[in-house]
Amino acid sequence: MAAQRYVCLAVCLLTAFNGYGQFSATKTNLTEFRGHLTGGATNSFTGMSVEVTDLSGIYTDPRHVMAYDDGEVRQQFSLCFRTRLVGGTTTTSSETSEVAFVPVDQLDTLNIHPSMRLRISHGLDANRTEPYVG
Repeated sequence: MAAQRYVCLAVCLLTAFNGYGQFSATKTNLTEFRGHLTGGATNSFTGMSVEVTDLSGIYTDPRHVMAYDDGEVRQQFSLCFRTRLVGGTTTTSSETSEVAFVPVDQLDTLNIHPSMRLRISHGLDANRTEPYVG
């Protein structure tokens, strides 16, 4: 019998603005070590300690840009990692209103934006041997 698979989801306070659950995000310098950054962000948002196992994908949309009042325009992107849980206790933070382990077979019952659902699907796909880029 296969073990039940779960995804740890943190509902960010941003959810109130658009009705969708969000992944926690963080701004970083490119010089920061990915494992430290990812593990630290996950811990601060969820209370869970994780170890990065590999890169699941790099996601961006050239039609989605942020234009600032000072004239700067940025195209955002997301780096998504697969991780292994190593400890901790689920807890909320100043950026999250709820943290929960959700059985994979119940993900379709949640209000998750299609772009976030794609990231989760790629992360769960054991047949993917290369990170998604797109």
